[in-house]
Amino acid sequence: MILNIFFLIFGFILSAAINWILIHFSFNLGVRNIENEVRWQARKPSLGGISFIIVFLIFALLASFLITQNPSFKEKMQILGTIIGVILGFLIGLIDDAKNTNPLLKLLGQISCGTLIASFGILIPISDNLIWNYIFTIFWTVFLMNSINMLDNMDGLTSLISIFILSSILSFNIFCGFEQIYSLIGFATIASLVGFLLFNWSPSKIYMGDSGSQFLGILLSCFSILFTWNYKSEGGGYFQIQQFFLPFFIFTIPIFDTATVFFHRLMRKQSPFVGGKDHLSHHLVYLGFKDYQAVFLLGMLQLIFSIIAFYIYFFQSKVPFIFYYAFAFWTFSFFIIQILYIIGKKRNVLNEEKSKNSNF
Repeated sequence: MILNIFFLIFGFILSAAINWILIHFSFNLGVRNIENEVRWQARKPSLGGISFIIVFLIFALLASFLITQNPSFKEKMQILGTIIGVILGFLIGLIDDAKNTNPLLKLLGQISCGTLIASFGILIPISDNLIWNYIFTIFWTVFLMNSINMLDNMDGLTSLISIFILSSILSFNIFCGFEQIYSLIGFATIASLVGFLLFNWSPSKIYMGDSGSQFLGILLSCFSILFTWNYKSEGGGYFQIQQFFLPFFIFTIPIFDTATVFFHRLMRKQSPFVGGKDHLSHHLVYLGFKDYQAVFLLGMLQLIFSIIAFYIYFFQSKVPFIFYYAFAFWTFSFFIIQILYIIGKKRNVLNEEKSKNSNF
């Protein structure tokens, strides 16, 4: 625990210092200049991902020296796969920040990330067929890398949501006595997010960029696969519905946002892969919330479901059918979100019409 606190404190200090330097001495680097830019706020340096990868690599190296326990060969391979996968994800995002790469090329890079971590033994065990496990692992990784990227649409949103998600995953790791190096890396990453959030909270001075969102997407994919997708009952077979519940609860907001945006864009016969100001956070603003209030509201919803996931993990044996009660609440929340989304959309249309009429 002392090491965890050490990594938190010094990870935060290092992250805050790096982001301060990036803001003050590299303002023109990483500033997106794209004609169809659809960010919610004005253009700013998209360099936050650099602080993530620096803190991650420094503290991953430091953890390898401080940890005295000797992991098994399988655990060593998974740790190595996590580190290499995170570096690859960061580089994919960094290239996209610099060159605005073709979406198909970016997708191939994300598939490569999923394939890489799967080849190092980071697999979702939904079947006794290894091929199906590979396919689902790649799908989950690509989904998270895209959903975290899409969620990065308002000051502080992705940072706050990622802090809650990673904290809930680490709680499973700590209480169940898994590999300590993951706890140290996780705490360092949380610290780097908090240090970044100092400058990313509304009104922000810096964005994380695709390098940051792709970094977080692959990291959260690795951690979730290792510590949440293995939740099964003994003797229940390979495929169990309950193993889907924890990841669904832990990643509530990314799932809600991605599913909502995809559905409504398809209904409008619009490509779901094209950016736009039609995310959950935007529609809460259309309802009358301020930017930081919308972020705070989504963050609190994420926190609630993270707590529910924690409760299920440790107390499901004492509360019969808790999975189904929790999933019913999850479904109900998604339904309410859709209602608010539609109301926000209508108000935005009305406001745009009023604005046009006032210009005549």
